[in-house]
Amino acid sequence: MKAFSGIEEKETWMPDKNEIIKLEARIKSYLKKAAAKRSPNLWSKLATYKRQYVGVIRNGRKVIFSNFFCQSFDMDWKTKPVVAEDGGDCFFTVLYDSASATFSALQINGEA
Repeated sequence: MKAFSGIEEKETWMPDKNEIIKLEARIKSYLKKAAAKRSPNLWSKLATYKRQYVGVIRNGRKVIFSNFFCQSFDMDWKTKPVVAEDGGDCFFTVLYDSASATFSALQINGEA
């Protein structure tokens, strides 16, 4: 399976509701620091984003690949991955390691 990032992931798993709740409880604080230079107000717009979550095994660890987007291009985003080449901070992804409760690999799209 190819995750939204385009990286081939051989093993997947289904994050449960509690893992997503923990991710959501921590993402705002993470974005305040991690996106401060590139998109300083990104954290304040979180409520406007749709989300997609995919559990993957990366380097032997269970992580949640999180896809945040403010536009879905009239596609069925509940069943198909939303991928955009640009669009600025309307589109960003991040990994969340549920065991260590840490985020990494924040990717904010560029502008065309």
